[in-house]
Amino acid sequence: MFLSSRAWRVYAFEPNRHSYRVLRHFTKDRSNVSTFNVAVGSKEGVARLNIVDGEATSLGTSILKLDGLKYNKHVTVPMVRLDDLEFPTAPTVLVVDCEGYESEVLLGAKCLLEKIRTVFIETHLLSDGHDTLPEVLSEVARIPMKTDVLTLRDEPPWVCGTRQGSFV
Repeated sequence: MFLSSRAWRVYAFEPNRHSYRVLRHFTKDRSNVSTFNVAVGSKEGVARLNIVDGEATSLGTSILKLDGLKYNKHVTVPMVRLDDLEFPTAPTVLVVDCEGYESEVLLGAKCLLEKIRTVFIETHLLSDGHDTLPEVLSEVARIPMKTDVLTLRDEPPWVCGTRQGSFV
C-alpha cells in the first residue's frame, strides 16, 4: 500500500496463495498495481515453498528455510525470472523481500538490474547458518551502486543501493 501510494507503477510478486489473496484484496482498487502469484528466482520452473508450522500467512514462508522457524509442510509454486518478463512500464526501483532467496532473485534479474536506479533488499540468516548479506552485497556491487546496509532493531539487515545521480 505504501509503495502504491508513491510509485507510478508497482509490480508485486507473492508465491504464497494466502498472502496473495490478501495482497489482491488490498490492491484491487489500485490501478497502478499489477500482482503475480508466482515466486521469483534465477530460473524458470517450479519451487518448493516451505510453510511455517501453524502459519497460514507468509510470515516465514520461504524457499530456503530461515533460522529460528519450524517448517512442517510445503507447496510447489511456479517460479519466474525477472529478466524473462516484459514490463509495460520499466521498473526503476527494485524492492526484494523474499525470506532468504535474495541472491537467486538477483541472479535472475541481471539485465533488469542494469536499468534499475535504486534497490532495497532484505537479507536473512538461514537455518543452516548461512547469512545472505555478503552475497547480496556482492551482487549489488556489480551493478555498480553506492551501497549502504540498514539495520533496524530486531529486524534483518537491508541492503540499499543507489546509482550515482539517482534519487528515490
